[in-house]
Amino acid sequence: MYKWIHQIVFQNLPFSFVDQEENRANSKLKPTCSKTLKLAMDVVTREVEAHVAKILPNVFALIFDGWSAGDTHFVAIFASFMQQVSVFVKGVKEVKKTLLLAMSPMEDETRHDADMHKLFIISTLTTYGKKLDNVCALIGDNCSTDKSLAAKCNIPLIGCFSHILNLAVKKFLFEKNQNMKD
Repeated sequence: MYKWIHQIVFQNLPFSFVDQEENRANSKLKPTCSKTLKLAMDVVTREVEAHVAKILPNVFALIFDGWSAGDTHFVAIFASFMQQVSVFVKGVKEVKKTLLLAMSPMEDETRHDADMHKLFIISTLTTYGKKLDNVCALIGDNCSTDKSLAAKCNIPLIGCFSHILNLAVKKFLFEKNQNMKD
């Protein structure tokens, strides 16, 4: 089953690929159907979520970003934290870990506001047995939605520095242009 899942995921194939007789005939893998494949993928998903829940510390930062493709608005949420790892020569050292927690379209495609982002974050954290209280910082763009989200969650926002620079350059150029007109 793992090999079927691997093939479907890494070749970006439809689930129905495993239902087609020609594909089954040309494979050395044991035949399966899309319903069984989906059930197996759900089991793998739950196992990965359980593993992430075990290693996710009590305090971590959330990195998030949104983007649109056509009419669909997607959001990705990562957890970022420091984790101690054993090192043969020096004993223990801390390394930064960043784990993808969710990547999905927004549930309500008609709203992309801070309240909907907050609900998405809360829902995602619940999957891993965590709450907003576990989040020490939000890392995202300096847009009004993200600023509002941070305020509504009562969590500091660490804005994107390249975005800050871009905004500063735009402001500088706008002011320079205004002064030249005067």
